[in-house]
Amino acid sequence: MKIQVFGKHDRESTIVLEESVETLDIKPGDFTFGNRVHVVCRVRQDGDFARIQGEVTAPASLECARCLEQYSQDIIGTFSLVARRLSKGKSIPAEPEDEEVEEDLIFVEFNEDSIDITDFIHDALLLAVPLKSICRESCRGLCPLCGSNLNNGDCGCSKKNVDPRWQSLTALKPDKSRSST
Repeated sequence: MKIQVFGKHDRESTIVLEESVETLDIKPGDFTFGNRVHVVCRVRQDGDFARIQGEVTAPASLECARCLEQYSQDIIGTFSLVARRLSKGKSIPAEPEDEEVEEDLIFVEFNEDSIDITDFIHDALLLAVPLKSICRESCRGLCPLCGSNLNNGDCGCSKKNVDPRWQSLTALKPDKSRSST
């Protein structure tokens, strides 16, 4: 996906793109993205520099880490970069001139006006996918004994199940029914 960042001097613009997810070459994993990705880029050009701030939105189908049910959620990622147009006859410097730059810095040939942001969109989306996806905050998960989805109702398993390794310790606990008052 290419966007034009150079042209008129000292300008600000917003570029909106709607592209197929297939152009991003994202391998299927624990999640799948929908068909389209929506990108909004704010471009601020100042001479031979352009600052691009982008927001990427794509619908995704995820699996809940608690109840293992599939659910849909919009994944929203951001990226920021600075494009620098090289002067005529200049080559890309071996080391960055300014160590304080927080955004990615890319160089654009003297006669070019646009840059390819496909890799930035790809990375922004993948970094925005939650490591542990939860379908909703109140998700109760699965019963550790029978594996029933507790969001659908109580499973009826005995919650007094004691680990057999600790069973002998119950004999040390005082019996409340025989206590004298």
